[in-house]
Amino acid sequence: MTVSLNKFPEDNRGVVENIAPAYPTLFGLTVTPVVGGILAAVTGLFAASWIYLNLVQPAQQQANQLAQEVDDLRNRAEQQAASLRQIGLQQQQLANARAQQRVVQSFFASPATLDTLLLEINGQVRRVAGLQLQSYLPKESSIVTDGSFGEGVNNKLKQTPVFVEVSGGFNQTVALLRGLEQLQPLLLVQDVVVTAEPVPIVVTPKGQILPRPAPKLTTQFNVVALSPLTPEEQKKAEEAAAAAAGNQPNQGGGNQPNQESGNAGNNASQ
Repeated sequence: MTVSLNKFPEDNRGVVENIAPAYPTLFGLTVTPVVGGILAAVTGLFAASWIYLNLVQPAQQQANQLAQEVDDLRNRAEQQAASLRQIGLQQQQLANARAQQRVVQSFFASPATLDTLLLEINGQVRRVAGLQLQSYLPKESSIVTDGSFGEGVNNKLKQTPVFVEVSGGFNQTVALLRGLEQLQPLLLVQDVVVTAEPVPIVVTPKGQILPRPAPKLTTQFNVVALSPLTPEEQKKAEEAAAAAAGNQPNQGGGNQPNQESGNAGNNASQ
């Protein structure tokens, strides 16, 4: 067996040397593997840029806009929830204030209790043994405007006084006043005047001075019942107060020219 060291015969050597790789040509440019790789990279970069500009970026902007809208809606919902909680708190506070107002108003006199006030005072006097009712006289009701019970209740309460005169001992008088404090409506005892009848000194024939009995007291006072004004009465009272406050400067300004004219006349006469 014979082994030849020549891979190709010598006759075909020129043919092999004339064989060259064939590459495509694009616009007069031979597209070699390197050139093809560069063209593919550029094409891919351009395609990626086009996709980003025309598809990804608008979608991202839309997503950002939707996220902003969602945040706005969430903030609005939280604000509305906070407003609802605030409204609920204010409604609860209003309900508590109205409940407190009803409790406070229950202590004041009502038209029904005012109608029976004289009977209740008479009943309290009759319950105390040894106490006599000399007279009682209801007076005309008036609106509280002098601030005697605080500036906050001016033109909101009216007072109905009842003049009472009783006679009896000290203990009986105190028992009556305590009984009036226990009545259901809110009553005030004002202008108390106590007069004691003189008790003579008794001397026995042996010169001993007998102990004097307790003097009989005559007590006069006013029982004042306080009651809230009705909405109509309160409105009229506020309008009257506003009218009085508006007329004060006009009256002062109107009197000043008269005083000046009067002074001028006095100076002229002098």
